Amino acid sequence: MLVEDDTDIRDLLSGLLQYRGYGVLCASDGEEALAILRAAETPPALILLDLMMPGMDGYAFRAAQRKIPEVRDVPLVVTSALPNPRIAELEPVAVVMKPLELDDLLPIIERYCQPAPART
Repeated sequence: MLVEDDTDIRDLLSGLLQYRGYGVLCASDGEEALAILRAAETPPALILLDLMMPGMDGYAFRAAQRKIPEVRDVPLVVTSALPNPRIAELEPVAVVMKPLELDDLLPIIERYCQPAPART
């Protein structure tokens, strides 16, 4: 799952991940992400979370996500443009600073997610 308010970043990253065979759920803010998580039949393998978003930011999203038993343990990768000592409170498996470097992000995604088998 990709939670990112910047449409350009969200579309580019989602497209890249889909091209590499990953299924991607996208949300533009924390409230939308929670609605998608509640409606999903199976939880995502990983959440890529931007911290600074209008409405429900990354911190509020993470607090709410932890209250949903089906998704509370989904690993979290924080993406942020600014370092913040509070990031540790979110217990991410990784923090990737913006601007995003795919060489930093892709190995983390590969560790937690499996691409769909190629169609023949």
